[in-house]
Amino acid sequence: MERKRDMMKCWTLQEKIDLQVDVARMSVYDKQLVELRRIMSSDAKCPVRDDCIDTIDLKDFTLDQLRLYVESRRINPSSTSSGSDSLMPLEKQAVQAPPDTRPNLSNFKDLWAQIEPDVLRILRSKTLTSYSFIHFMNSTIQIIQRESDNEFVEFIYAKARELLGAHVRNIMTSFHGMRNDCGLFLSNFNKQWALYENACNNLAQLYESAQENSSRIWSMSINDIGHRVWYNAMQEEHGFQEYLMKSLVNMVSQIRRGDQNEEIIPKMVLAVQNLSDIYNPTYLQESDERAFEDLLQEEFIEPVIKIYGEVVNVILTKNAPDRELGIMECVTAILKSDKVWIEAVFAEESVNDFFVDILEKYFEPYKPTILTNLDRLFEEDRYEALSHLYVIFKDFSDGLDMEILTSKFDAIVHRETNEIESKSAGTDMVEDLAKIYSKKFKMINNVFRGDINFLDLLNKAVAPILNKKTDPKTPCKSPEMLARLFDTLVRNKDLSETEILERFDNIGPVYKILLEKDVFERFHFLLTARRLRKKGYRSLELEKELLQRLPLWGIRDLTLTSNIMTMIKDVLISNNVLENYNTTKNDFGFVFTANIMKTQIWPIRSIDNTQIKLSGELKVALEKYESIHKHFFNNRKLIWNYLYSTGEIQINYSSNPYLLSMNTYQMAIMLLFEENNRLGFVDIKNTLAIPEETLVDQLACLVESELLIVHPMVFNATSQLSLNFEFRNKNNRVKIPSIPAHREAFLEKTQDMEVVLHQRHFIIRAAIVRFAKRNSPISHDNLLSGVRKMLEDKFELEIPAFERATADLINRKYLEEHLDDKKLYRYICFP
Repeated sequence: MERKRDMMKCWTLQEKIDLQVDVARMSVYDKQLVELRRIMSSDAKCPVRDDCIDTIDLKDFTLDQLRLYVESRRINPSSTSSGSDSLMPLEKQAVQAPPDTRPNLSNFKDLWAQIEPDVLRILRSKTLTSYSFIHFMNSTIQIIQRESDNEFVEFIYAKARELLGAHVRNIMTSFHGMRNDCGLFLSNFNKQWALYENACNNLAQLYESAQENSSRIWSMSINDIGHRVWYNAMQEEHGFQEYLMKSLVNMVSQIRRGDQNEEIIPKMVLAVQNLSDIYNPTYLQESDERAFEDLLQEEFIEPVIKIYGEVVNVILTKNAPDRELGIMECVTAILKSDKVWIEAVFAEESVNDFFVDILEKYFEPYKPTILTNLDRLFEEDRYEALSHLYVIFKDFSDGLDMEILTSKFDAIVHRETNEIESKSAGTDMVEDLAKIYSKKFKMINNVFRGDINFLDLLNKAVAPILNKKTDPKTPCKSPEMLARLFDTLVRNKDLSETEILERFDNIGPVYKILLEKDVFERFHFLLTARRLRKKGYRSLELEKELLQRLPLWGIRDLTLTSNIMTMIKDVLISNNVLENYNTTKNDFGFVFTANIMKTQIWPIRSIDNTQIKLSGELKVALEKYESIHKHFFNNRKLIWNYLYSTGEIQINYSSNPYLLSMNTYQMAIMLLFEENNRLGFVDIKNTLAIPEETLVDQLACLVESELLIVHPMVFNATSQLSLNFEFRNKNNRVKIPSIPAHREAFLEKTQDMEVVLHQRHFIIRAAIVRFAKRNSPISHDNLLSGVRKMLEDKFELEIPAFERATADLINRKYLEEHLDDKKLYRYICFP
């Protein structure tokens, strides 16, 4: 007896609630459970404690617990005995019907009275945190879980629906004072709907337990009921729906007037999203209910479309000769404006239907006339009209109209480029081609949305003319001419800096189609260095601005931009040192200037580090400048480059006082003739200590300029030089060349174009090594195509240059040929 009692327990209210969930999930078809419930279908007092006040509800027991309890009931206390217990077999247990303990309607109302305050609090609360929600709803949820009867669940659903309906009507009534302000009306609609939808989500949590415990399968959740209540209210409540649609249409009018701001379109998008939730077809089941798309078609899109017909009617009444073009421009302009908000608001299918409808009504009848006038649109630069046409043909055409537009563009570009090729030559042709290319390039970006098909047509028309070679064995001249064109623009004194930058932007994009970009970059670097060295620039700020524009044209060579920037910094340093030099008092009687150049950056042909013997004021000026430079840059060694140092002296022995501009070597030579009219070659060499090769070059320049006369006409130990007292020149200011004329052309060639070709050889070899290293072993053809692609941004790789570089790498043991196949190469890691 004690053993049986120890195995039993008293059931508290919380334990019964926990057991309720387990019992509800058990299969009602369990035969053992049915039999046990039949045997024990009577009120039973606790067998363990006689004073236990809990009445055991057998629904709260699991199967094992019921079996245990039935076993304990075999010890049944008798009311007539003296209290002794007796065992009774299970089959003799009395069978009694359980009492009906379900709540009646009055109980439902009492329970709802407990729930209603929390429900109202949820509906009216603007912010409800998860903690406060749990606090408010804890007791309510427990009530629903304890009394989850089908009839009660139906009752609270009905009550919730009544509350939601009254709540929505109150919300819509609050809108009455906002109907004159469409923006405020729409904003408040979005705000109130968000709050209402959040309240429905919270209510769904409240009824979740009741719905799970109910045996009824609910066709609509609390969220769907909330949406349905709002939908019905919009149809009934004082024209709320009509005012909402009117607000949306007024927003469109603001966009068309140009009153767009960051709030209009997001408001419209959010409102339409909310409408799509309210008019969700999953719970609109009656035949007379309108779906979301029908609502927009009937009450929104049709009023918007009316403006197109009004525009067409106005233009048709003018009887203008090009009214079809006017209709096209006006209709497509409105369409372009509408496209912004339509694509943001509607689904893709609705957008396409809308545009197709507009085009069929107002554009298709006039399209043939418009296509025949395409030449006018291009000639008159009617870019806006062409842009509209492109959008229509691209997005809403079968492709034939786009072919007409591209072919017309191609024909116009070829015609203009052929005219330039036949009429212009040299730098003028390059400039004209650059202007045409830049103009069409901007048209493609701004009008044709950067369409690659139009860009290919432009490149195919301009590139062959621009990259045409006069001699197949030499590089193309166009890159050099383009670089010189830039240099001429920067030096133009008649243009403001703003105008210079505008012209640069008009011709810069042509760089993209140059095949030999390395030639342009070389000459651009040389000419920029020459401007900076000879003070030929307008301002250093302009030079920096031009440098920043290079990447916009496609020039992304970091070495080029870095070197130019370094030269600009050198000029700034030179100006700073020279300013401090000029502030010191000097009585030289002449103006002294100096440039500080980093020899590893500046493209100068040669540097003669031999120190010549200077005398007089020139020697004092150089020593003073060196002391100031040392004060600022104590760790830098200053080496004078006499070949590139220039000065001006005036001669008075001729009939006119000419002003001569010459380098330091020549100036030192001429100063020796102040006291002597005739000097020997050896005397000049010993006095100045100039290397013989350098002295011969400088004396040759002075003789060729007719400043000196040499006897005999050679430079050797017996040569004598004298002043030419008959010197004549048409200019009062005369520039003396630093290099003899017979060597100038050769040096220009070797230092400019030959340098480019020499550098190409190293670039090709490096590209071959990189590509072969990643793809070894590799065939000859694959290596050629891969390297050509790697170098296409620099120059067009020619087969002879590739073959020379490959042979050189094989000789240097970077590559080796396959024993059986000579056209198969393998990279050697350690040559």
